Amino acid sequence: MEINPYKTVALSLAAGLAVATAQASSVTVNNFSFEAQAVSPGGALITTPNGPTGWSGFRVGSGGNSDIGLGRPGTEYSVANPLAAPADGNNYLWLNDFNGNGTQFTGIYQDVGTLVANTTYTLTIAIGNRGDTPPNGQATWSPGVISLVNGADNTGTVLATTTGLPGSANSWQDFTVSFTTGASVAGDLSIMMAVQDAPAIQADFDNVRLDATPVPEPSTYALVLGGLTLVPLVRRKLAAVR
Repeated sequence: MEINPYKTVALSLAAGLAVATAQASSVTVNNFSFEAQAVSPGGALITTPNGPTGWSGFRVGSGGNSDIGLGRPGTEYSVANPLAAPADGNNYLWLNDFNGNGTQFTGIYQDVGTLVANTTYTLTIAIGNRGDTPPNGQATWSPGVISLVNGADNTGTVLATTTGLPGSANSWQDFTVSFTTGASVAGDLSIMMAVQDAPAIQADFDNVRLDATPVPEPSTYALVLGGLTLVPLVRRKLAAVR
């Protein structure tokens, strides 16, 4: 059987390029927009200490001076009704911490499964800014804290974290944090949202999304580059034979 060298090189390149250009896939986040529990319009549902359905609540050093809950826009809370994009659905998460010394956190987390090697994880969460004036003379509502954590709960190793607060009142904005794993990983991946108890009290969150994108190992790039270098060589040899 005659072997077509062009086809051989092309197949090698195709295989390498398929891995090198792998697309992101969505990781399942349970109750991603906090709609699993009913909340009356303009009302709230306190979920302290357990957190919303599908999530686990935590309080670090806060004692009873914090709470976790779900809100739904209406007359009671100064959040635009309906929720503006990129928020999603009717409900949103709020986290409160009232101590004010800047060393304590209240939040929720979700274990999304085993951490995968050579993968870029991108966590995107809509963070809201209430439309009314914060209490206690604070200039703004609290920025939300979002994190990727290597572990089954909030006590694991923080891989990446950021804070965010939209610049205008009564608005929502996507904030993103990413981390790329190496060739060796262990344990689970958890996603986390939190509020720090300074400078203000409340942070709002909604529409949690997590993507995973495979990252090729160096050997894959070497395969592609090697295939590219073979193309002119094969062409010259075929020309010589003819």
